[in-house]
This record gives sequence, C-alpha cells and structure tokens, in this order.
Amino acid sequence: SVAEPVFRPRIDALKYLHLADSLSQDDPLLRVDINDKSGNLYVWLGLPEKAVQHYQVAVAYQPSNVGTRMKLSDNLTITWQHSASKALLDSMYVHREINLNHQLRLAEYNIHSSNFVEAEKLLDGAKKIFPYTEYGIVKLFAKRWIMNDNPGKALPYYSALYESNKADILI
Repeated sequence: SVAEPVFRPRIDALKYLHLADSLSQDDPLLRVDINDKSGNLYVWLGLPEKAVQHYQVAVAYQPSNVGTRMKLSDNLTITWQHSASKALLDSMYVHREINLNHQLRLAEYNIHSSNFVEAEKLLDGAKKIFPYTEYGIVKLFAKRWIMNDNPGKALPYYSALYESNKADILI
C-alpha cells in the first residue's frame, strides 16, 4: 500500500516529536535532541516564541550544548528578550565558546549598556579574528564612540566604511 501524502511536513513532524517527547521522560539526551529539533521546526514555521520554549528545555537538560545555546540566544534576541540573550552570550564568552557573529552581538549589547570597556575588548577580539574592513565590526566601533558621546572619534570609522563601499548610500 502507498503511504498517505504529507501536506504539512513541519506540523506533522512537530506532532510526532511532541509524542516522542512525552514518551521519553527517562532519557534526558533524547529529550535534548527532540526539543532542539522542535525548536528548529518552530523557527522554520516563523514562531520564535515557541522555539525559545523548546531550546530552553534542551539547554536545561544539556547546558554544555553550545549550538543549542546559540540558537536560544538568537531567538531570545528575535523575541526582544535581550537581557536573557546577553546573559547567555556572556557565559559563552567567558568559557570561550562564542563565534564571531555572537561576539559582535555581545559587543553591541555592551555598547547599549554603556559598558564601553568590555565592548572595546570584544571588538578588538573580533578584529583579531577578522582583520579586514568588515561593515559590522567597523560600524560597532563607530557606534561605540557615538554612544559614548564622542562623535569625533567615530568619524574615522565612518570614513573607513565610506571608503570601503562608496556605492552604499546608507553609510
């Protein structure tokens, strides 16, 4: 016999993952995997609030899973839970588990918190990782000085951005 057609693969997958989760109460690693995959499906469905719930369960069972913590941080940011996202990023940074994009987000959070010394340290570290004129890094260096009420020191950074891409009218 032929299997029934699948018209809603993500929703059907969630139904089966939720069923599997309810049956796997005694296996924490399986619950981590199920909730991580459920979070991914909710992201793909455009429901980051639901994704956060599942990523939080996965992280609660396996806090050492950096990939899931990064996805949780991303979705906390999307859902405007910046303090929780910053706390996760701070922890990953302290344990040297952070990647460049998340390090730049942490630097931006520090800039917005007026923690300019820490932001500078994060940006210097990012510059060592990626020593080229990269829009995100240079923009944050400039933003750091603007937010610190020192626009004169921001000008060289904006000039570098302009020189690197004169066609971009947003610079």
